[in-house]
Amino acid sequence: MAAYIKFRWASAKVGASMALLALIAGVARRHTPAPARASAVPHSVGSVLKLQGIGAAISGNLITIEKKLLQVNDALTKVEHKLTKNV
Repeated sequence: MAAYIKFRWASAKVGASMALLALIAGVARRHTPAPARASAVPHSVGSVLKLQGIGAAISGNLITIEKKLLQVNDALTKVEHKLTKNV
């Protein structure tokens, strides 16, 4: 009988600890700022890369790479839409 009481007491402490942690997490979440909304143009060049402090030649190459990646992303999105439409 004593073992059962110890078990129930331990489980009650664990439950109370979990409830306290959930309360703390809820309060912390309430006080964090809301995430920024996405811009109206999701694939604008330069929206992903932060190029401050990089040389002009390197930043030009990075912008070219980003443009190509966005083209590939658009092509893959179109293929995905076609596939989901056919399925």
